[in-house]
Amino acid sequence: MKEKVFGEKQKGIYCAVELLIIILFFSCRYYQDEGVILYERIFEMIVWTAVFAVLLLEKRIEYFCEKYVRISSMAAVVLIPFFMFLNLEIMTNSNLDQFGKKKIAFNMIIIYLLTGVVLVIVNRTRMTLKIVVVLLTVLGVTNIYLTKFRGMPLMAADIFSIRTAANVANNYDYSLKWRILYGVYVSFILWMLINKLYRHKALEKRKRIFCAVWVICGIGVFYGVLFKTKIPEEYAKIKIRYSVAKNVGNVLTLVYSAKSLRVEEPEGYDRDEVETVMNEYKEGNTGYGGDVNIIAIMNEAFSDLGENVELTEDNMPYIHSLEENTIKGHLYTSVFAGNTANTEFEFLTGNSMAFVPPSTVPYQLYVRGNYPSLAHTLKAQGYAGNVAIHPFKINGFNRPNAYRSMGFDKFIGQKEFENPEYVRKYISDSSSFAKIIECYEETENTLFYAFNVTMQNHSGYYYPEFETPIQVAEAPGEYPGAEQYLNLIKKSDEAFEELVEYFSKVDENTIIVMFGDHRPGIEQGFYNLEAGKSKSELSPEEYMSRYKVPFIIWANFDIEENYIDKISANYLGSLVLETAGCKMTGYQKYLSDLREEVVAINVRGYWGENGNYYELEDESSPYYDKLQEYRNIQYNNMFDERNEEFFFLKK
Repeated sequence: MKEKVFGEKQKGIYCAVELLIIILFFSCRYYQDEGVILYERIFEMIVWTAVFAVLLLEKRIEYFCEKYVRISSMAAVVLIPFFMFLNLEIMTNSNLDQFGKKKIAFNMIIIYLLTGVVLVIVNRTRMTLKIVVVLLTVLGVTNIYLTKFRGMPLMAADIFSIRTAANVANNYDYSLKWRILYGVYVSFILWMLINKLYRHKALEKRKRIFCAVWVICGIGVFYGVLFKTKIPEEYAKIKIRYSVAKNVGNVLTLVYSAKSLRVEEPEGYDRDEVETVMNEYKEGNTGYGGDVNIIAIMNEAFSDLGENVELTEDNMPYIHSLEENTIKGHLYTSVFAGNTANTEFEFLTGNSMAFVPPSTVPYQLYVRGNYPSLAHTLKAQGYAGNVAIHPFKINGFNRPNAYRSMGFDKFIGQKEFENPEYVRKYISDSSSFAKIIECYEETENTLFYAFNVTMQNHSGYYYPEFETPIQVAEAPGEYPGAEQYLNLIKKSDEAFEELVEYFSKVDENTIIVMFGDHRPGIEQGFYNLEAGKSKSELSPEEYMSRYKVPFIIWANFDIEENYIDKISANYLGSLVLETAGCKMTGYQKYLSDLREEVVAINVRGYWGENGNYYELEDESSPYYDKLQEYRNIQYNNMFDERNEEFFFLKK
């Protein structure tokens, strides 16, 4: 007996909801600020055709689905996943017209295999398609927000960052974008069409087993092609790098990024050749081992956004005024608006994220055992303290285990701050720096080393009670997130002044280095104003500005003043050791020499000492061989049988 799909009351509710969504959609569509290209218009025509089919031909559709159960079900299983693929890519503003047939085919194979797996499990056509629609819609919404917050879509390695993401998830702005409403609306239309299908078991027992075998075989073959051959790279030109979903596809990016969880040996890697290079630096432990306290501060989202945009007043007056016994300049990191731990990994270890799989966090995957780091180097020279300070929850990014591996003796989190000052909902930089002073005063008659990761300036930047007297001069009030951020940096500047004032009065020689981990996730319009053009118009070299943050090294004794226009986080630790006159490992000495040729490097590219910018894969670069040498040495450090004498200092 036929089961009635919709009652009159239920049908009326659906029509009312649909009418409301149509009005809402067109309202958002009217105010959209993104271009709409041809394939999106064509897709919209298909969507509206489906809308009118649902509204005007409902009885005929139901009759057809009831009379031709198998045909309608098979057609739905073929067409719904394909339309959801189109919806997903349009929803996330992908460059679908640049995909080509091969990349589209890879995406569709994954989606059809997913559909097959669900169908075998639930054995209901309607339920299967609804699950697929929900999963792909959730992926689309997730990627819209992730790309907004950190510039990257969802990748396989993000599973290891769930706890960290949960710690800060409620601090972001989740305002709706028209593309989200559009994508959800299309999914809703497809859901309604799915509801027209006749309810029945999709497969009899024998056919279900047969289908399961085919799905398993299909997954096995596809896994082999995708992960065990070079067909994706050579045949379909698929490369998983940052922000690649726009050119490869959301589903393929997520699945294929799992390949990066297993780090493969670099092409041409030869341990004997690496050892030969290392032998040149085994006796490279230079420096006089000067008695200098070292305080390193990685300041959350610390950036000088007033450098190219006129503000109503300077938001970093003290840091800008420092010249005597000061080294400062521009530092290039490998992350934007997130994945903080990757910048500290580069600073503490000298390794570059350029040679680490995209979206991975080494603290979570690779830092184990006795791991070479700045802390180990200083510890071998008699430094005490060796304290890591982070005024927030300590479980983020697996820091407790990573810090232990890297030689820190103590890790202080927010629970060990007594009556701290809060700015918005985070412990202030002033209180964070006061904790450094407290730890220093507890360490007597020995050298002191501390590493502080602050939290005050963490996103989001939409706290209405926070006062913002410093504004963008040419557009006051137009970028509230940016202006809130700019005023937070003023507080960091004031806190840094307090810290410098304290150590300027102590008798022991002390160096303080402070740098940003990444730029903040604020309005793209502000960054367009800063660059003088939109993000899509930036050249590869201009795009590097999104990774530029300031750094400053200050000493309470005589050091040679310097301004360094370009340096990257992987070099900064060695520069600090040089400035302090400390002994250096062979690796740290190698990095100091490398910086003379490759002056700054991150996940996107690098600058040579000739002033030219090169992308990592550019084999025509005069520094390409040197870069591969660095890559091989880093591979030996992170994944091969490490040369301990090269990476650790002899005690």
